[in-house]
Amino acid sequence: MSTKDFDPDILQDFLTESGELLEELERDLVDLEASPQDIDLLNQIFRSLHTIKGSASFLSLANLVAVAHCAESVLNIARSGDLLIGKPEMDLLLEAVDVLKVQFDELRGGSTDLIPASPRLIAQLNRLGNSGSHSDHKLSTGSALDMQLRDESRFSGFECRRQRIQLDEGKLDLIEHMANDIKITLAQACICLDELASPDSREAACANLEELFEDIVKTIDFFEIDPILQIATVLDQSIDNIGHLSDDQIAQLTPRLKALCALIDEQTTQLTNQVLVTWPLNTLYEQIEMLADGINLPDAVLPENADARDVLLACGLGMTGSGDSPETVDCSISTNRDAGATTPKKTIRVEVSRLESLMNLVGELVLEKNRVGAMAEDFAKSMIEHDLIEQMETTASTLDRITGDIQLAVMQTRMQPLEKIFSKYPRLIRDLETKTGKQISLEIEGGDTEVEKSIIEALSDPLIHLLRNSVDHGVELPSDREAAGKNPTGTIKLVAGHEGSHICLKIIDDGKGLDRAVISTKAVERGLATEKQLAPLHDEDVFRFIFEPGFSTVETVSDLSGRGVGMDVVRTNIESKLKGGITIESTKGKGTTITLAIPLTVAIMPAMMVAASEEIFAIPLANVSEIVSPTPDMLSKVGEVPVIHLRGAVYPLTSSQDIFDVPKHARQNEPFVIVIGFNQKIFGLSVTRVFGQQEIVIKPMDGIKRDAPISGATVRSDGGVSLILDIAELMRTSRNLRTSFTSNICPMD
Repeated sequence: MSTKDFDPDILQDFLTESGELLEELERDLVDLEASPQDIDLLNQIFRSLHTIKGSASFLSLANLVAVAHCAESVLNIARSGDLLIGKPEMDLLLEAVDVLKVQFDELRGGSTDLIPASPRLIAQLNRLGNSGSHSDHKLSTGSALDMQLRDESRFSGFECRRQRIQLDEGKLDLIEHMANDIKITLAQACICLDELASPDSREAACANLEELFEDIVKTIDFFEIDPILQIATVLDQSIDNIGHLSDDQIAQLTPRLKALCALIDEQTTQLTNQVLVTWPLNTLYEQIEMLADGINLPDAVLPENADARDVLLACGLGMTGSGDSPETVDCSISTNRDAGATTPKKTIRVEVSRLESLMNLVGELVLEKNRVGAMAEDFAKSMIEHDLIEQMETTASTLDRITGDIQLAVMQTRMQPLEKIFSKYPRLIRDLETKTGKQISLEIEGGDTEVEKSIIEALSDPLIHLLRNSVDHGVELPSDREAAGKNPTGTIKLVAGHEGSHICLKIIDDGKGLDRAVISTKAVERGLATEKQLAPLHDEDVFRFIFEPGFSTVETVSDLSGRGVGMDVVRTNIESKLKGGITIESTKGKGTTITLAIPLTVAIMPAMMVAASEEIFAIPLANVSEIVSPTPDMLSKVGEVPVIHLRGAVYPLTSSQDIFDVPKHARQNEPFVIVIGFNQKIFGLSVTRVFGQQEIVIKPMDGIKRDAPISGATVRSDGGVSLILDIAELMRTSRNLRTSFTSNICPMD
């Protein structure tokens, strides 16, 4: 069977759900290396890989199943207590994850012939998985019996029927994997069944049992063996109402469900020999159904601690005396188990294209809301009856509120936690440690901070560049850190949080910090500034040269740095694409902090509508500090650069009519100055008119030549089209602003 035989939606669900597990798996493995005796984390990793493998088995993805199974075997040996996961073992497990990631990419690209793992990797994983007990690394606690079934006694010849069955070649190849998967899942289910006894753990146990029994049903359904599927279905349906049962009813239901687990275990064992075993279970089914419906069984009460044999005897199963009967599955398993069981959130998956379409419609609604508001203002100025004007204003106000609520609700559907990309970085740091010979601890805070999906995607690469930069340029080698009186292990912190309408991201390292002298020398060599221009600059202004294209202080190019392209990419993505800002703080010998301020959304934003002569344009409101109407004594020049004096400080001033190349004969007076703040810089932008605030919908201008620093366009409330000013691009391209900032005439208050 091939993946091409499946509905594309099924394959897409697999890629989505298992893809998320794969991302978590990589992060958790790196965490496990730091805490190899964390049994709960180990179980969580095993569960994730087991789920991926089980789903892949259903899709007949043999090469994917093979590498997942080998890695799972290693984890199982570690769970049993016979292997401690050290760096060599973790290298192999992460290599297996890399193979899985490649296979997932192939599936996304439409390929069904997945690349297999290398024979070397499979052989090394198998050696660990099959003989982990001979490893030099052992856990200090636990034994090989942990998480295993301890009682291997037999049913001693209960009535059953055995028959030979024929499985097709494709299913026969997977039957061993399936049997192993089901045995592991049954063992986990038995743990949860024991937890039903306590009201405190009952809710979480029910949630876990729902997932476990559903997994068993899906796996067995793939092999199309009805007698086994019937038992699995009874298990699955039996817990639907369990939360409403009394303690006594649960005490009677639990051993019966454990008995079904024992029978499925025996059936899957026999299937590996292509033998199907069945029992007459109608009485047991009826008892389970009655108990699950809250009906007591006064004539069939099981003794305390009843096992599977007691259950079958109570159901009247005859004894054949042949001794040829299935082994039991003892469900009294040790308490080492998967942690983190919680009631799952109710979710629904929606195609991104549908959300994008919905967001576009909300954008159109915002535009029409703006037009209604403008019409209401026009009504108020007309001779129309007062009552009608009041009704129009009320309607416009209500529409504004409803539109805002809809906009917020739609935006929330597009919000995702930053953890989605943060989870990739522990692996990145681990790999960089190996390459550089450095010791680094990565601390992540605020992974639950939510931002729009498009922003998360655009942040991934800049954060990788910044983290690589912190490792390569910031954190010193262990010997150098010890010589400087520091801990040989450096620390890099990635911190996220909300600040108003922005998210704030900080990349903090305790490394050697930025060297102003080195950066200044390189800036002069590259002709970016003269020594005279650099002398009065604040440190932060000098540090920003590292974002210039091609700028690097590294003499030797390596695969990590030296080409001078990484930080330029960061600035382009943050300032131009995301309309955010970057600031740098650094102390030589102490460390560096780079702060990113990113808008929560780049689709709809508040803006100040102003005019350059007859051209109306929008300025992002987040960059507007204040609006002033300057008196003549507030305006002057420093050299050839126009400036504005505000509260004892001097800031550069540029004309909006210069930006939009308004011809001299069409120019008008500019009585207003918009004071703009960006990246801890302040400058003034003179305009001819100020219209006020308006919520704008950003329309991209891809493929259109732009002669001015603009980031897009929007439709105004009067139906006209306005350009949106790109503040970051303006600061880079305006000669007045570049010269002024270099000359240090615009200090921050």
